[in-house]
Amino acid sequence: MTPLQSKLQDKVAIITGGSAGLGKATVQLFAAEGAAVSIWDVNTEAGQTLAEELTAAGHQVEFRQVNVADAAAVAE
Repeated sequence: MTPLQSKLQDKVAIITGGSAGLGKATVQLFAAEGAAVSIWDVNTEAGQTLAEELTAAGHQVEFRQVNVADAAAVAE
């Protein structure tokens, strides 16, 4: 078990902007290290695809279409 895995195993992480770039890399790393990950992003197509790919690989990942600049959307 890696040091990071011991910290993330069985934890839940919400990654905003997780459909692309650094956010996507963070989602992939956290999932690989054992965290259950919720991707929050406005890019539905990319977010759904990433969540489906990681879920098919055995990770616990979901996608939610959320604009975090909109407080009402986040509250839902």
